[in-house]
Amino acid sequence: MQETSTRGNWIFSVALLMLMWGLVGLQRNASSFLGPHIAAEFGLNLGGVGSIALAFAVAWGVGSLLAGRLADRHGTRPMLLIFGAITAILGWVSGLAATIAIFIAIRTALGLAEGGVLSPIMNAARRTAPPAARARVVSLMFIAFIVLGMVLAPPLLDGIANSYGWRTGFFIAAGPMAVVVVLLLLFFREPALERGAAHAHGDGGERTPLLAILQTRNVWISALMSICSMGRVFTFMVFGLFLLGSDAANGGYFMLAGPVIPLTVSVALLADGLGGFAFTWIADRTGHRRKVVMYAFLAAMVFGLIFARLPAEVPYAILLISIFGFMFCGGAVSPLAVGVIPAEAVNPRDAVTATGTANAIGEILGAGFTTYAVGAIAVTAGLHTTMLVPVGLMLAGAVLAWALDDIRADRSAPD
Repeated sequence: MQETSTRGNWIFSVALLMLMWGLVGLQRNASSFLGPHIAAEFGLNLGGVGSIALAFAVAWGVGSLLAGRLADRHGTRPMLLIFGAITAILGWVSGLAATIAIFIAIRTALGLAEGGVLSPIMNAARRTAPPAARARVVSLMFIAFIVLGMVLAPPLLDGIANSYGWRTGFFIAAGPMAVVVVLLLLFFREPALERGAAHAHGDGGERTPLLAILQTRNVWISALMSICSMGRVFTFMVFGLFLLGSDAANGGYFMLAGPVIPLTVSVALLADGLGGFAFTWIADRTGHRRKVVMYAFLAAMVFGLIFARLPAEVPYAILLISIFGFMFCGGAVSPLAVGVIPAEAVNPRDAVTATGTANAIGEILGAGFTTYAVGAIAVTAGLHTTMLVPVGLMLAGAVLAWALDDIRADRSAPD
């Protein structure tokens, strides 16, 4: 891998990929954090908010799977440039929607484009880094997504929406992506090993069927764990602003007010990224993936159960600690289940497809249908009770992690 032969080269490439992925996060989550403003204009209830999340997540999953197959054939760089450019355009157009139907159609198309970025960018980052640092590099990608798309997004977008309207939030969120696409065009090169694999199988060579990849034990288990992980984070992210809020008519339970709400969500999602880095550091140091994921699931389940059963009048410090622990421990799962374990379980020529497959299933069933189901439950049973859903998902994830084949990571290259 000539492109990653020096520390400076691979760090620069990873930093560029992190910036792109963070901006994807900003655009993806804009509709979630602008949700109360959008709901007010279009007259949506919580079920309607869940419907938007469902449409977007299904499209994201399909895009991830399709781009994975294309990237294994043609390389990751062309996919990043094409889908990155489409993402910039559709993100801006989201702010022009005149009706809820048009808005959902635009966000669905955007989901296809952003999903098309995921599997190529995760594998580009993983192959760019040395083997002994790959789990941590993938976790850094998730941290970039979280910092730009989840931590900075709530106060930024909420402030813009309050001052200039929610449409302006979409315009501002979309702008920087075009710049990053140009930077990738100028400075990013395909990792050598991955490029060779892509060329070898892009000229009529025999390729592994998708069904055979999915039947690989650690791939299908990772896909199921991805459902659990994404169901957890998107249940909190989509409905967190409503749950924490003071508007009882829209499901407010903890009755927080003002900037405390987006700040709490930002701290929680930052905890998700920090937890991912901490647990993947352990996974890189030990070479084990299975035990790290299993213990992370169990710890997240404990904190999630505490959070789900807190009374409405609980002191804010206790509320924040329970949310922080829930997100910190659960943050270990996505980097490993989506970005690392599936790719390590298959031939390198099929790594992007394996990643895209695990993510597609997690997006559609976890971020999509689970979030939609939680919205439907919230309408009838109350929003606070629905936080028991991600607690159950964490228990299921721990059982799935126990069933993984514990393939030791390659640590032959220095950090």
